[in-house]
Amino acid sequence: MTTDSTAGPTRSSRPHDALLSSGWWAVLTAVTYFAWLGFSPLTEPDEARYAEIPREMLELGDWITPHLNYVKYFEKPPFLYWVNALTMKLFGGGAFAMRFWPAAIGVMILAISTHLARRMYGSVESRLTLIILATSPLFFGLSQVLLLDMPLAGLMTLCLSALWMAGDSDNRARWMILASAAAAAAVLTKGPVALVLIVAIVVASALWQRDAAMVWRTLHPLPLLLFVILALPWFVAVQQRNPEFFDFFIIKQHLQRYLTPDEHQQPLWFFVPFVVAGAIPWSLVVLAAPRTLWRFTKQLLAGRISPATRFCLVWFTVIFVFFSLSGSKLATYILPAFPPLAILLARFLARLLRRGRTQPAACSGAIFAVLGVILMFGGWVAWEVVEIPEMDLICSRLIVASVLLILGGVATVAVRASGERSIVALALTMFVVLNVAVTAREAAQTYEPLGTTLRSIAGSDDLVILFGHYSQTIPYYAQRRAVMVRSWGELDFGSRQGDESKYFWRDDDQLFSAWNERRRILMVINRNELEEILPRLDPPPHRITGYGKKLLITNRPESAR
Repeated sequence: MTTDSTAGPTRSSRPHDALLSSGWWAVLTAVTYFAWLGFSPLTEPDEARYAEIPREMLELGDWITPHLNYVKYFEKPPFLYWVNALTMKLFGGGAFAMRFWPAAIGVMILAISTHLARRMYGSVESRLTLIILATSPLFFGLSQVLLLDMPLAGLMTLCLSALWMAGDSDNRARWMILASAAAAAAVLTKGPVALVLIVAIVVASALWQRDAAMVWRTLHPLPLLLFVILALPWFVAVQQRNPEFFDFFIIKQHLQRYLTPDEHQQPLWFFVPFVVAGAIPWSLVVLAAPRTLWRFTKQLLAGRISPATRFCLVWFTVIFVFFSLSGSKLATYILPAFPPLAILLARFLARLLRRGRTQPAACSGAIFAVLGVILMFGGWVAWEVVEIPEMDLICSRLIVASVLLILGGVATVAVRASGERSIVALALTMFVVLNVAVTAREAAQTYEPLGTTLRSIAGSDDLVILFGHYSQTIPYYAQRRAVMVRSWGELDFGSRQGDESKYFWRDDDQLFSAWNERRRILMVINRNELEEILPRLDPPPHRITGYGKKLLITNRPESAR
């Protein structure tokens, strides 16, 4: 017989449905997740990159070979590019349209996770899963930005949930077809790592639960055939057109980056603080209930936990361990582990509520209040001391969020006699704080004003140059190719595929020579770098506009249109 970590005699009735009702939480979540998508321009570097690639896909008419600044770019597969290209074609390339899919997939994950929690445990855990995951800062934050992590997490969640459903349903074929399609889309989103993680989770779960049927269902010829039909054609096509693809994409971007990276190197424990902080306040509730946590640990070691809990534990642990062992780590990599973590936290919290344990939530509220005071003081000091243009916006939002944390923390402690009301107070506080925090996105780096200016003034014969840095937002908002001078970062691989010397100038002398010709040049350059080369620019540059640390200058102001 299996049980769960917090099983035990109850001292209160089941949690009140009215307070934890999923209906109005779902409405609040939907509004929150879409409200701010178009609030500010796309930012550097990732958002503009993942918007520019589909824009060039549409312009070039090439849906097989991804391009960035019109050179080959093989760091990621094309699924998100395809989706965003279609969205751009239908609705344009505004910030809302480009951020729509991460937000929509985030809402999809919430729906899938709540359904899975209901099938695994019951309605209370389902509602708590929705509340916990929707208000987890890392999950919410990544639903608001154009990155690959949310689509990957969504497709993996769909696949693994369907695999679980296949073992708990009479209609296994339907769930296996869904799992295969989701796995194929996940591989087309971020590469073989998705398949490695899914297979590892299935195998580890089957071994722990001694459920060979799970493996055989996964290896059934029909789901495997569907996976191959959906996932393989693009890889075959792109390799046929680009013989260099396999070495760069598989060997360098996956094997070498995992085993011997030259960037994003972090210690083994790197993801621990991101899991704890990314799941606040719910991680605090768990840490504030050490006896219940210890009871779970003992039952886990004794093997007395339910198959559902085992599956979620394996799901979380495999992802956490896999990326912890990687030589290359970014905080966003851990996102696919958050859906099972939310389900486990919901189970933990539901048991606390049923046993009448209100102290952990009240303790979290007290921590909120203290944290709010600390952040308010820190925001005030930073506002006075740090002199950067974005500080007014950042500190004003920080102080507002601090006040909300204090009020929410006090409210949580005030209703501590009711565990359900404490949970609601914590969740509402997080919803409001997250909404305030996302409005500070305006402080993130973007050069949309420079790109928009270039789009309005640059003629077809003018030469647009980026000096020293490939700033992603400038080509996207300018909607044209830029010549790179001196340095070009992630475009290095593409610059070496064929003769691209016309658009990549390693020698500054090429710039000085072109600057003196009759052709108008529009160049974006950092202010300090302009001082370095100014004596050699003949004729003297004319400033058109500036934004942040960059200037837009030209050699022929009389040619301005």
